[in-house]
Amino acid sequence: MQKAQLKKKVLAVMFLPLLLVSCNRQEEKKEAQIKTTPAQIVKQEEVPKPASMLNLVPDDTIFFFGGLEPIPLKELLQWNASHFKMPEQFDPKEMFKSVQKKAETAGQKMLLQLWTDYYQTAVAQTVPLEHWGIDDSPLIASYAIGLSPVLRISLKDAELFKKKIEEVETKAQVKTEAETLGKFVWKRYPLAKSEPKVNLIIGTDSQSAVFMLDVGADSEDAIALAIGRRSPTKSLADSGRLESLQAAYKLNPALIGYIDHHQIVTGLTTKDGNWMAKMVQKLVPQLPKETATSFAELQTEGCRNDLNAIADNWPQTVGGYTALDLKGKPSRLDSITVIESKDKTLLDGLRSLRGFAPDHSADPVIFALGLGLNVENVAPFLMQQWTEITRKQYNCSFLKEMQEGLKKQNPALVGMATGMATGVRGIALSLFDLQMEKPAGTGQMPMPKAVDALLSLAAKDPLALVQNFAAFFPPLATLQIPADGSPVKLPMPVSLPVIPMVAVNGSHLTVYLGEHGEKAAKALAGASLESSQGIMTASIDYSKYYQLAGDMVSYQKEEQNAEVTALFEAMKKAKMRVQMKLDFTERGIEMGADMIATE
Repeated sequence: MQKAQLKKKVLAVMFLPLLLVSCNRQEEKKEAQIKTTPAQIVKQEEVPKPASMLNLVPDDTIFFFGGLEPIPLKELLQWNASHFKMPEQFDPKEMFKSVQKKAETAGQKMLLQLWTDYYQTAVAQTVPLEHWGIDDSPLIASYAIGLSPVLRISLKDAELFKKKIEEVETKAQVKTEAETLGKFVWKRYPLAKSEPKVNLIIGTDSQSAVFMLDVGADSEDAIALAIGRRSPTKSLADSGRLESLQAAYKLNPALIGYIDHHQIVTGLTTKDGNWMAKMVQKLVPQLPKETATSFAELQTEGCRNDLNAIADNWPQTVGGYTALDLKGKPSRLDSITVIESKDKTLLDGLRSLRGFAPDHSADPVIFALGLGLNVENVAPFLMQQWTEITRKQYNCSFLKEMQEGLKKQNPALVGMATGMATGVRGIALSLFDLQMEKPAGTGQMPMPKAVDALLSLAAKDPLALVQNFAAFFPPLATLQIPADGSPVKLPMPVSLPVIPMVAVNGSHLTVYLGEHGEKAAKALAGASLESSQGIMTASIDYSKYYQLAGDMVSYQKEEQNAEVTALFEAMKKAKMRVQMKLDFTERGIEMGADMIATE
């Protein structure tokens, strides 16, 4: 009984994030609308040319990552390796020593050896991509056939690929017989000893390599589709979905991806709504009784309707490259991920939380982090969501259980906690330079000898906030900060090489040290609270960061581990800056990550 309750709680936690964003849902759909013709009805067909790889992807896949055109893989790997330095003596085998000792099956040993060989090609660049028989710019498609993930990649030389896999087998001390179906050749490597039988499938035809995780349900049909012997009745190529996503999000055609929330819900809540659902039905009897019971509850009409309503509001997660410029000055690789939402009421509430997060992307920072949060809107937003969720009429037992738990919480307490910060719109920290003094003795804490930084607080009335915070930090009570932006010294409880200065610059209370800190502080004078870069921003320069981190570590110990020292020395040469952003927009929750070469 206790185990059954535990399973319910686990599943409740799994669905909590979806519940919190399920307000303002569409009307329930009839079960007949859910039971569409599954894409697993297949027909025998000739193997398509690599350019038609999408013809082999079923349109009911729960995820897809790939492209409409070849990706410059060789160039991309070289770009990564040249900007993210790794020590030449670093041996990935050391990472898996303990794991390798526990590897019992052929599949487990093959996966470990494949990772080691992949590292030598992708990171260390000691084994050319050509040794795998892969095109310099291949077509790539990663997707799911039901619950079985598949990776398909076009080849330049299928015989070289077979030879490489045989080489990996020899290193892993694994031997298995090849299976054929016409001109399609593949091998099975068992990953599990017990039921359900899970296998790693590696196969090839004359044009593509295929990696697949066979979960032990509909195995032969799934393998036939994965290796290209058969094609789905309706494919991703037929749907035009990737073309629509590319146009909507301005994505580079070489890499477009999505996770289909509707297909996942259909797979969990129906018996034959898609290929995933059929696989789940075959696997559930092999699961522990408590887990099987939980799946049965998910397939009640109440859960099916409730979860489909949530998926209507949050249909998919989309991602891909927005810039793939490996030869530019500077070269860069930009990406975006969007959790799409159709729930306008909730999105409007989330967008009301947007405060001010400064943009220091053009500044020479080691590290910068900004949180743009309109503090006075946090409590009203949480109260609104809590009220809507606790008043909803749910029919799914898991959602009812979560609803009862939420009713016991009191979001009004958040209002009390945020009362002292009324008017705050955001906070940000930028570190431009930090040099540490080597301590006299081993193990002593190093102290800063040079600091260049900025701490800023965006607010409607910065001086009023200083008075509020004086109760928690007494030195502020006697601090007289001019309203005209003139800086004054800020007394500190610890010794610093330079006394921090504090000043009001426009709508920003700034505390800074050093030349760059002062310049960035003054630049905020013209930044309005409505000019935010998002709910959160971050930037890190890998070379500068690891230079600082390496010095800090070296000061703590007399003797350093050779591998640790080599890692830090290599990362100091990483010529890369990464900028990240989180925001709430009319499309949903958006996350961006830009990788920019610094030389």
